[in-house]
Amino acid sequence: MHRVHPWALRIYRMVAGAVVLEAVIVWLAKGRIAHELRLPNTAGVFPSWWRRESGYLLSVDRGLLQAHRDYRGLAGTC
Repeated sequence: MHRVHPWALRIYRMVAGAVVLEAVIVWLAKGRIAHELRLPNTAGVFPSWWRRESGYLLSVDRGLLQAHRDYRGLAGTC
């Protein structure tokens, strides 16, 4: 168990950093993304991205709960 915590923290930080970086890229490129998707405006680009990204974050959280063998916490996320 003592080896899982540093690993889980490192994984979570990497994922959080990737999410922040991707958020900046999506925010800066939302005009181009909306144009490529033939959207009438940019209003839906960032919320759509966040909905998808939040699913990835939940998957990482569930995996980390399993790594910690915190099955009660995992049951609470279902």
